[in-house]
Amino acid sequence: MRFFVLLFISLINFYVSYGQLERLAGARTLGLNGCNTALSSDIWGLFSNPANIGGIESPEINTYFERRYNMPELQYLAFAGVYPVKNQHYTGISFSSFGWEFYKTNLVGLNYAYHLLKIIHLGIRLNYANTAIPNYGNWNSLLVDIGGNAIISQKVNIAFKILNANQAEILEDKLPTEIAIALKYQPSKKVKILTEWKKSHLFPVSFCGALEYQPVDYLIFRTGSAISSNRLPAPNNYFVTSAFGVGVLWQNIVFDLAAQWHDRLGITPAIALGYQFAKKKAETPISQK
Repeated sequence: MRFFVLLFISLINFYVSYGQLERLAGARTLGLNGCNTALSSDIWGLFSNPANIGGIESPEINTYFERRYNMPELQYLAFAGVYPVKNQHYTGISFSSFGWEFYKTNLVGLNYAYHLLKIIHLGIRLNYANTAIPNYGNWNSLLVDIGGNAIISQKVNIAFKILNANQAEILEDKLPTEIAIALKYQPSKKVKILTEWKKSHLFPVSFCGALEYQPVDYLIFRTGSAISSNRLPAPNNYFVTSAFGVGVLWQNIVFDLAAQWHDRLGITPAIALGYQFAKKKAETPISQK
């Protein structure tokens, strides 16, 4: 029975992984329940909004491990690296792997972002995706993601992203194309409030909200919730997820823990460890994390 449950969950991931939360990575992202489209200067923008690596002022790397729904077979690994170039150009590389012996997906991404007019970050990412199911097939796809993040005032950012903008296909079926519009409100240096609306051609609109609180320089708390819909008959046509996370900054080391709770499938624990090769300078509004 466990085998069939795992295979069922994996096949669901096959159809939605390139346009839904499974595409995301990072314990910071999970602690915010995936509500990170408007979060600028964020290395995990390499798996979300490609514009969000804009504002990172020094080279940075990070690694991530997640055990989805606390099942050892459904492990998710990710690596992210960002290298800022002179004249407001930013580059990044990402890799992720999800699954088990009967189902496996790998994703490699190349990301570029540019700081335009000192108030807008624009980004594009090319992703090479491979999906393999033994005795069934092996598929490769090229996906293109685009995004932007703009400052409206000293406290407000708005952002957008389009994942799989080129409408890539597998087995002549289009992979999900997701469009998201997001808002970040920062009433003080210690508090960030995030909201986001997402829509793909497979599912109705979903909404998430999140809060990040940094009481001191070396400690950050995060939480978030989301309501998403599916195509099942009522009353099973929606599900709720909630998340909590904590981050620790020690010199150049970044350490994050997070857990997400799905009201149907259970808990997903995660951990991330990163290194910033130089301490960041004081943040401008567009580059505030």
